[in-house]
Amino acid sequence: MIKGYNQTSPSLEQDILKKIREIQNRQILLRKLGYGLLSLTSLAGIIMSVMYVIKAMTVSGAFEYIFLAFSDASSLSYWKELLLSIAESFPFFEFSVSLAVVGLFFWSIQRIGRVQNNLIKI
Repeated sequence: MIKGYNQTSPSLEQDILKKIREIQNRQILLRKLGYGLLSLTSLAGIIMSVMYVIKAMTVSGAFEYIFLAFSDASSLSYWKELLLSIAESFPFFEFSVSLAVVGLFFWSIQRIGRVQNNLIKI
């Protein structure tokens, strides 16, 4: 038995459907807020991780090798050594963290769109 309802009421079905829609709308709103907060947080993470990659590339000297490759044509004759030097000095961990944060940002934006279109199963 449902509390507060007269079981013989003709509007019982409409009341139940209305309550289900209210619950679904609340779930959709909470998902939008959650994914929106995640996308804003990951946007801030993108900015910080890109700054971290730039700092790591400056410290490791990767920028100097890259500039050398594009500025001096004679350095291309030693392309294997130059490529190995760039690969050795490139901050792979920092770059992979940045890519992960960018992926998280796009994933959360995509989920917001799916929630907006109500495609997520509730």
